[in-house]
Amino acid sequence: NSMITGLTVYNGSLYMSTMNATNGADVCRYEFSTRDDASGNPPTLWSSVVSAAGTIVLGGTSSIHTVPSMAVYNGRLYIGTEKPNGAEIYQYIDGNQWSKLNTTAGTIAAGGTANIDKVTTLISYNGSLYAGSSDNDPTAATGAEIYTYTNITDQSYALKFHASSL
Repeated sequence: NSMITGLTVYNGSLYMSTMNATNGADVCRYEFSTRDDASGNPPTLWSSVVSAAGTIVLGGTSSIHTVPSMAVYNGRLYIGTEKPNGAEIYQYIDGNQWSKLNTTAGTIAAGGTANIDKVTTLISYNGSLYAGSSDNDPTAATGAEIYTYTNITDQSYALKFHASSL
């Protein structure tokens, strides 16, 4: 991987997101071991928690080259991706299983702005998950937007969407 784009702690483990324009982005979990290697140093073990480099969900969007954002919200890990016209937000389930929140790559909210390139930031604040997006084309009319996700009552992981443009 050519760049580490994020680190976060989720469920007692350290997670890392990466950028790799050639082979595709990855999300990895640190697997600490107390066994020393042949040199007497504790081993550093990172295991991928995505379907394959550049593909978060088996059979899903491929050639994702960056995972620029990660956050823990309501007890779950969320990531935002970067791909030209194909930004997505995913919720981590377990192992290498993820659930994509937006139904169409590049459109965060149903019926909203299309061809979004990147989810630049995710942060949990005041009971909601906030997502910032951008278009890699500085002349694009849509520019930056902020999305807000909030739990729907009695549906533990269903999310409701609101958006605003800057």
